[in-house]
Amino acid sequence: MRNKIRITLERLQQSSITRHVVTLGLGSFVSQAIPIAASLVLSRLYSPKAYGDWGIFVSYTGILAVLVSGRYELAILRPAKKVGALNLVALSISLAFAGSLCFFLLLHLLCSLVPSVSIPELSYLPFYVFLTSLIQIYNGYANRTEQYDAIARSSISRSLTQAGSRIILGGFRFESGLIVGALLGSIAGIGSLIRKIHLIRDIRRSFSFRYMCQLAHIYRYFPFFQMPSALLNALSTNLPLILMAFYFNKEQIGCFSMAITLLYLPVSLISNSLGQIFYKKAVIWPAEDTAKLAYKFLKLTFPIGLIMSLFLIWGGEHLLGFLLGSQWSTTGLYAAYLSPWIWLILCFSPLGMIFDAIDKQKTEMMLNICLFISRILVIVAGGSLLAAHQTILLYGVAGTVLWSLEGYIIYRLIGIRLTSREKKLALLFISIVLLSWSIKIWYTF
Repeated sequence: MRNKIRITLERLQQSSITRHVVTLGLGSFVSQAIPIAASLVLSRLYSPKAYGDWGIFVSYTGILAVLVSGRYELAILRPAKKVGALNLVALSISLAFAGSLCFFLLLHLLCSLVPSVSIPELSYLPFYVFLTSLIQIYNGYANRTEQYDAIARSSISRSLTQAGSRIILGGFRFESGLIVGALLGSIAGIGSLIRKIHLIRDIRRSFSFRYMCQLAHIYRYFPFFQMPSALLNALSTNLPLILMAFYFNKEQIGCFSMAITLLYLPVSLISNSLGQIFYKKAVIWPAEDTAKLAYKFLKLTFPIGLIMSLFLIWGGEHLLGFLLGSQWSTTGLYAAYLSPWIWLILCFSPLGMIFDAIDKQKTEMMLNICLFISRILVIVAGGSLLAAHQTILLYGVAGTVLWSLEGYIIYRLIGIRLTSREKKLALLFISIVLLSWSIKIWYTF
């Protein structure tokens, strides 16, 4: 009888996980399919230069959004009681607002003192950073309460509004339409979350300034360790594009930005969606169950990344050039260069939450230091000595090597178990992708 009850509970548990994965996965798919489809229109309404400006703008956002809230939104899952989570939400929102304002003033001063530093549409930046942080905070609380439908609806609403407004603004030849459209999309996304999750009402009932300060101290390792680690990761992802502006023209930056938009951002969003589920379960589950969940995620992401990589290597350049227009043909080549790196991010980025779940933030920080240094060195050295194509190829190679190392460490930390047959198949498919990648590079140069 006990065994039957246990089996029933396990089935219910797995069914719940499957439902959550499907909800977030479907939301991520739809929300990313919309901007990808819209790119077929936007690439004809906006120039590569406009995409270059957007890439620089969103790169600054990606860096600042990590800093402004102190990463306390990740601690929302930790308190045993709801009142603790609500006070952490209040702390995160307060820091995000103050931080966005402070960084805006500092960047405005920097642009005034150093004319070579130019940030497109700087006046929109603090508002966009704050909205981005606010969405992360709401998503953190929705993850705690397992309101994954709210996260999915918000991401879809954000994408629909962003795509629609960008097309309309582009039709009127508004050059900054990509940036303004993203801002309007964020407003729609946070509006959807506010309607579904009544955080403001709950915070009013539970807020205590003294308790909030106590929680800030209790979870201080998030700003002390997790935030520097996340900052290094954000810098290694976003700073290269900012630095490229000092070496290459806006058209080349725009093609690279388009490649990132079509590849990295959708993969990153899917990884974040799966990572939210994995993080919550890894915090409370025993190690064996966490390893089983990680194994299931890999069975999903590995074949998807395999097909995507082979497609980009052999057909991406011609297809993207045809779909986006002749001026964007370089985007497909850049996508092929980056494809193995993107595959590794898809597979291991969701599982990277294990560093926070088992308090291995120092290990994560060291890995991110290596990623940061290598990518910056590649851009600076490549920008000084090589052409844009060669620099982006080296960028993809460095990312592939270092993410392979990080993936192996994550694999060992979680304790994922693969059969001998599974290991051989994985090695075979990886070899096929790397061989295809090498042939592509050989014929390109």
